[in-house]
Amino acid sequence: MTTSPTEPRAVDSGGGQPRSAQAVTTSRRPSDPNTPDAIRVLYSDRDLSWWPVLLFLPARGVLSFLAQAFTAAVLWSTGNPTPWESSQGWWTVYGTLTDAGCLGLLVILLRREGLRFRDTFGFTRTSLGPQLRSIPLYLLALLPAVAAASLVTLPFYGPAALPPQVTAIHLPGWAAVYSFTVWPLLWAFTEEITYLGFLLPRLQTRTGRTWKAAAIIIFFWSAQHLVIPFIPDGTYLISRFLGALLITAGLTMSFVLLRRRLLATTAVHWLSDASTAILTTLILGR
Repeated sequence: MTTSPTEPRAVDSGGGQPRSAQAVTTSRRPSDPNTPDAIRVLYSDRDLSWWPVLLFLPARGVLSFLAQAFTAAVLWSTGNPTPWESSQGWWTVYGTLTDAGCLGLLVILLRREGLRFRDTFGFTRTSLGPQLRSIPLYLLALLPAVAAASLVTLPFYGPAALPPQVTAIHLPGWAAVYSFTVWPLLWAFTEEITYLGFLLPRLQTRTGRTWKAAAIIIFFWSAQHLVIPFIPDGTYLISRFLGALLITAGLTMSFVLLRRRLLATTAVHWLSDASTAILTTLILGR
């Protein structure tokens, strides 16, 4: 059988193994290593399993519950008679433990793929300007979701009452300052990089459909809020999930539809979390 002149010929790399297919595949990789096409090639070349990615989906929820349990244990060790109830008001502080654990797992997953942490953020010096200019657009896109979330959760507690995740917060001064300065920045960055920067393009590759990947992200992102904080009350859990469902849907769909500007959506997320933290710790939590 003769070899076609256009067919790539196998070349011995010194170990006796042909590498023509790998060389051709590598040369066709997209320049951005975090796109679904690039990820498909990456997982094929490295013969990587998808289980670590799928198990990472509920990671933030699990880590949030463990962080609250750790906080409750610390409060119990100080003689607090109701450590779990008291821990519910510290979620804007112990949330950083969740972020630390999540970022650590993310680094491990990226090393497994041979990628760098910055590869998931998807912007360069040339794209920085467009990312920043997109912030107002992303903010406007999220406002309907915020309004819808407020309307949906209103029947659960009424217009005059506040949800338990807000009324539970009574923090000392240092913790209040931490809650509206450090926590919103770390929380917004880690959530966006986890769900939209890392998981979304990989789920797109795995499912073959953007809408399927987005639906999975929205579900797990919303379910995470059931344990932020975890309060064993049916009314709270339902209202918390529904409100989070609309907000995360707004963040995810605006990201997908508005050219995937992760810096812009992270900035909007930070503004939302920072304003919430200021409201709960400085105004309502006094």
